[in-house]
Amino acid sequence: PIGADAVVPIENTEFVKQEADPSRSNELVSYIRILKPVPAVGSDVRPVGADLKKGDLVLAKNQILNDAEIGLLASCGIHQVSIYKAPLIGIMSTGDEVIDVVDFNKAASASKQVGVAIDSNRPMLISACRALGAPTKDFGIVGDDEANLSDAFKRSLQECDILVTSGGVSMGKKDILHAELSKYGTIHFGRVLMKPGK
Repeated sequence: PIGADAVVPIENTEFVKQEADPSRSNELVSYIRILKPVPAVGSDVRPVGADLKKGDLVLAKNQILNDAEIGLLASCGIHQVSIYKAPLIGIMSTGDEVIDVVDFNKAASASKQVGVAIDSNRPMLISACRALGAPTKDFGIVGDDEANLSDAFKRSLQECDILVTSGGVSMGKKDILHAELSKYGTIHFGRVLMKPGK
């Protein structure tokens, strides 16, 4: 209210009564008792501009907008901003030896141990992308077949903005991913100096 210079927390008060005030056209007026000393001037008062002052940076350019950022914008009276659409990320695993974890668990126990590798990279990459707020599309597992891989690339690159692949980049005869990728652009590097792995 105008003229007030401090706030008394409600837990430091108790309700006394409520009655009509003839001087206010019988408006109902509540009366309370303050149980502790009145706080100092300015106590529990949040003046305008206490959180942000004129000229302060509210959000940086290219910052991801989550719930907290949306609330901050609203608190500043901003209901519309320019944004970039989050890129759709496609995730694909390659290799004849790679098997989906669901299919692995359905397989007979004897066949589980022979020449297969459970695809752990694809679900991990999907989860990592989603944790960053990026929408994803799962393109499954593509075998070591040039025609199938080419078709899978064409389809996935039409549907997503970024394609992340796992497998097929070693030095074996069936590691055809490098050659297939080169049809779509320049490969700037093909090895990472890291052990274990390539």
